[in-house]
Amino acid sequence: MKNTEYNKKYYKEHKEEQLARRRSYRDKHPDQIKIENKNNYHKMKAIAPWMITYKRAQTRCLYDRNSSYYMRIEFNLKPDEIKEVWHRDKAWMLDKPSIDRKNSNKGYTKDNIQFIELQENIRKPRTKRSSKEVYA
Repeated sequence: MKNTEYNKKYYKEHKEEQLARRRSYRDKHPDQIKIENKNNYHKMKAIAPWMITYKRAQTRCLYDRNSSYYMRIEFNLKPDEIKEVWHRDKAWMLDKPSIDRKNSNKGYTKDNIQFIELQENIRKPRTKRSSKEVYA
């Protein structure tokens, strides 16, 4: 039996157990809920648009994807701090707000971030870091 066939069979046999495990994880870790689901995304965008940016920046920093895009970047932000920066920079007035690190050699901290237009952020030159440089 191939591995994929085995996985499908196992999932069918243990479906309720798997679902209960997922629900339990979601209850214990509400900050880890994905916002990519369209319904969650639109609710989040209407209620707290800065949280979308917060979760995406957190994902870029904390989860290793074996890619140069997902570098280990220091992430010292709390949701209330990014909300404060959102209001400070009047990000609700931007067409497509994007979070930008003022000094790209430093991590995401309240003093080092700002909201700018996405197109402006894309045009900014990127600085490459050595793979040995890792933040705590």
